[in-house]
Amino acid sequence: MQSNRKEASLVTIAILAHNSESTIREAIMSCKTQKYRNLEILILENGSTDRTRRICNKFARKDKRIRLKENKNDLNISGNMNRYNLAKGEIFIWLCGDDIFASNDAVGRIVKEFDNPKIGHVSRYYYQFLEGKKGAVRAHRSDNIYCLANNPSGLAFRTSAMCGRVRNRAFIEAACMVRNVLDAGWEYKIIPEDLIAVRLGQNGASTLRAYRNSPTMNWLWVAGEQDFLFDNPIGYIQLKNWAKYIRLWKEVKLHFKMRPLNFLKPKYLFFVIIALVVPKFILRPATKFYKNVFGRYFLMGRI
Repeated sequence: MQSNRKEASLVTIAILAHNSESTIREAIMSCKTQKYRNLEILILENGSTDRTRRICNKFARKDKRIRLKENKNDLNISGNMNRYNLAKGEIFIWLCGDDIFASNDAVGRIVKEFDNPKIGHVSRYYYQFLEGKKGAVRAHRSDNIYCLANNPSGLAFRTSAMCGRVRNRAFIEAACMVRNVLDAGWEYKIIPEDLIAVRLGQNGASTLRAYRNSPTMNWLWVAGEQDFLFDNPIGYIQLKNWAKYIRLWKEVKLHFKMRPLNFLKPKYLFFVIIALVVPKFILRPATKFYKNVFGRYFLMGRI
């Protein structure tokens, strides 16, 4: 049972929603069913062209804890995240509109860590799953605070600690917010539990827009030279499938320059060769098949 003192803390769960009509109901319900009841569910809708707003408005009319803040224009994810100052809660938790809390104790577990007044940011483990499939495809478990910030869902902050702007750089928007808080002198805590379930699309596609700049260079800018940036050769497959070939080639050269010994590892070299040589029209369906059929058995592990 949670103490009255903990219940007195208003928690804002901010849902980032854009064209999320197929998943937003489940995301909202995973908030509403939390055992921790003193919640504000702030939906930051972002220029949706589907039924997302209509669905959210229906929930808001039935539950006074839900607020919908619409944006008529399509902001990028960093622009939407920069609306964090709309929150009323003492504690702030992000949730993407296609993700869910992995248990109904997740919020209470997070709130407990803020008993320490020095803590400004709380992170968590999380796992990824495929729509319509049972079981996790990939588990993200790390002791690196920036590595765990590669997805916003479940990242929590003391609202008074949140500061600065989230920079418009692909893949590191949440990590920017983490860095701002830590640079301001706040401490952090990592909860070694899977508190969030992150939904993967069947295709796992990313837009070309996201790869205008080097993903590695973006991460180097926000987090410095971290080992996790060079220990995930599966990322080459993502680049090959959904970015221009020149971006993949430049990324390989950059990694070779910074971590040449990685290219002596058989697993690492295998993914490099596959990404460079296999055509997209073969690699895309092969990747989809692997994730759908075998991913949950072979990709689980420490990332």
